Amino acid sequence: MFALSLLAAGALALQTSAFLVPLEVSRGAGIAQMGEEMKHQVVELDCPQCPFAGADGDGSVWSQGDDSVKIRLDLDITDDDQFLQINGQPVYPPPRTLIPVALKAPEIQTSDQSQSQPLRLGYALEVLPAMTEVSDVTLTPIELTVLDLEGVSVNVDTVKIDLIQSWGHMHIARVTRLPYAESPGANVCTTSICRLRAIIANRLRKMVQSAKAHAGKAKTWIKNTCSGWKHPKADAEHKDHINAEPKDCMKPHRHLHHGLHRHGRFRHFVEQTVHFFVLPAIFGVMGGLLACALGMLVGQALAYLLNRRSRRDLGSQIIETVVEADEKDALMESGEMPPQYADVDIVVVEQK
Repeated sequence: MFALSLLAAGALALQTSAFLVPLEVSRGAGIAQMGEEMKHQVVELDCPQCPFAGADGDGSVWSQGDDSVKIRLDLDITDDDQFLQINGQPVYPPPRTLIPVALKAPEIQTSDQSQSQPLRLGYALEVLPAMTEVSDVTLTPIELTVLDLEGVSVNVDTVKIDLIQSWGHMHIARVTRLPYAESPGANVCTTSICRLRAIIANRLRKMVQSAKAHAGKAKTWIKNTCSGWKHPKADAEHKDHINAEPKDCMKPHRHLHHGLHRHGRFRHFVEQTVHFFVLPAIFGVMGGLLACALGMLVGQALAYLLNRRSRRDLGSQIIETVVEADEKDALMESGEMPPQYADVDIVVVEQK
């Protein structure tokens, strides 16, 4: 028992000594570091199966080796605290254009820390409903899912960015990662378009579930009011209702008949409020999220078609150049020699 007490005292002494020896970091440096993290953060997404862009860095030469590859993302808040930028491009608040923002990111090879030129990203950006816990302070979650790199499908984690907006300023509250295995379509999709459709379908399903939950709460709240208490039909029932212990919401009323009228008006007021305010607000939020999802889908489809068309045009130009060179070589080898010309003396004969 004495030995056990000594061990407990020693453990407490060790913990106390740990608190008595703080890190040599000044308060000003800690505040400055926290402020820097709220304005700028770097995220490197592990992509072990991603090919690495060649030495030229333009994505035309890809090498698949044993070295792990990472995708670098720089998250910044602009100097005016109004926009979130990813690799120098503003993504939130989203621009009012149909064409999505063109994001590019470099690859980093972990073996020698070599870095490629910025490569075009195919991505899905989800802005989740904002949460307001304190007055004038809003928390907005944003999820960024990288789908492909220069048209090559990649399997990387989803980046979740929590933004705090307060008094006209924006800050990065937290940056976390959601595992790739938990993302929609991770187990069934092999292309970026398939994963994009799965992400949109998952978001719409959550919207419908949220709307049903809000509607159920509103219905339960109306049902639990005292408006459902029926008027007694007989004197015996009237006595039973009077002698019985009233409900909590009926206790302040002394006159039963007038109380029923007041509760009928209250029920009408609640129904009108739900009909003209609550339900339109729910449908408005659903419509906005649906329009955002459809806009993202249309933008990604346009970007995919433009990318495919540009690649097709580039391929046709290269093939056309090769064919012209082959035809020229064939003409030089099998064509007949041009006729030879010789100088002939011209004799002028005068006519008499």
